Amino acid sequence: MKWNRDIYTLLKHQFDLMSSTTLQEQNYWSNYSASLRDAENQIKSEEAQFYKEIMQKKSKIRVKAAFVSIETSLKESTEKAVEVNGFFKELKLQ
Repeated sequence: MKWNRDIYTLLKHQFDLMSSTTLQEQNYWSNYSASLRDAENQIKSEEAQFYKEIMQKKSKIRVKAAFVSIETSLKESTEKAVEVNGFFKELKLQ
């Protein structure tokens, strides 16, 4: 379940505010948001949904729980990234 670890690594990634500029932070949040969208699209792909269905039919509760956890965490992280990106758009940095 490498995809699981990869997505959790993405979700746990933090930006170092102490050693960066505002423009770097703005770029980080923009890129982070795009990465979250990519991960979400992969989770919603036919292949991933097929895998999820098979695991549910095989009663693999751990895999089902992992999908639910990741979907919830992606949603929360995406909402935060959208909020932060909205803030930066209002600042209109150059």
